[in-house]
This record gives sequence, structure tokens and C-alpha cells, in this order.
Amino acid sequence: MKSIVMRWRQSVVGGVRNWHLAALHPDGEYWGYVHIRTADLRENRGFQGRVSSSLVNEIHELIERIDPGDAESDEDSADGLIGLGSRSEMEVVLSYRADLAADSNSDLFLRIVGMLQPHVSACPCA
Repeated sequence: MKSIVMRWRQSVVGGVRNWHLAALHPDGEYWGYVHIRTADLRENRGFQGRVSSSLVNEIHELIERIDPGDAESDEDSADGLIGLGSRSEMEVVLSYRADLAADSNSDLFLRIVGMLQPHVSACPCA
């Protein structure tokens, strides 16, 4: 089982948080960073923690359901990204665009973010 790499944007009052999950390892250990940008604040913060291996397995099962045809999207204009491997050697599984019509891949992406967001947001550094 490969590590998971993700990126997503979260709108917050007066700004945005850009989440970068650099690695979610099969054992549940994860780390990454968030870029916080508001009118009054521009800051980068690191985060790390651990989730259950059953959650990692559930996320991998959802990733396996993603239609690989959408992985061809332009990563730079994407609002989110899911990849397998490492940041330096990543196989892009999905580039998510919030402005495109919702489909099953979008639903899967948002579901995975919803599963991870409570964990990374709870880190004391985020």
C-alpha cells in the first residue's frame, strides 16, 4: 500500500487555507502543512499526527473507486489533488476542480477530505 499525498483548499472567513498533506502513510502517520491567507495574515504552519489504519484502508478503498480518466487535468489549476507515492515520485490519481460539474470523482474527493479534515484541523499547529 502506497502513501497518500493530497492538496485541497478550504475557504475561511476573509480568506483561504491551502492544505498540503505531504504524506499519509499506511500505518496512519501523517504530516503536512497549511498556508493560511487572510487580509491580516499570511502564514505557513506544519502539522503531523496519526489516524487509525482502518481509516487509511477506507481512504485507499475510496481512491480505488476514482475513475482514472480524470487524472489528466492540469494540476496547477486544480483546487485539489490526490496522489499515491511520495511528493517527489507521485502518481496523480485525481485533480479536482470545484468549478466543474459534480461527478462521482468529485464526490469521492470531497468525502476523503471530509474524513481527513477533522484530524489535520485538530493539530495544535493548525
